[in-house]
Amino acid sequence: MYPETGAISEEVLRETIVDLVNSTRSQESTRCPSEVPRRLAKEGRLPEGTEWRDYMDATRKIVFEMRDQGELEVMQKGKVVEVGLEEMRGPIRMRRKLSPT
Repeated sequence: MYPETGAISEEVLRETIVDLVNSTRSQESTRCPSEVPRRLAKEGRLPEGTEWRDYMDATRKIVFEMRDQGELEVMQKGKVVEVGLEEMRGPIRMRRKLSPT
């Protein structure tokens, strides 16, 4: 759930996810979802009274939605994972969906 006061929109979170994964040099490079709200905090784009951690649940939700839409891969311990957000435990990474070779 988003913080109540002046929440960042899903669109802003989604655009930041896309920017981050597209900024990697290698298609196989991964990024941590926490980099999304951390970037927004560093840029001063979070509403007053909130911090980056307040947006982690929303960020993870969007990452899994993008995975389900075929836009991203969710990784854990170096392997692509297919479980849903509710079943996922522990840290994850994200990357662009690899093109089939």
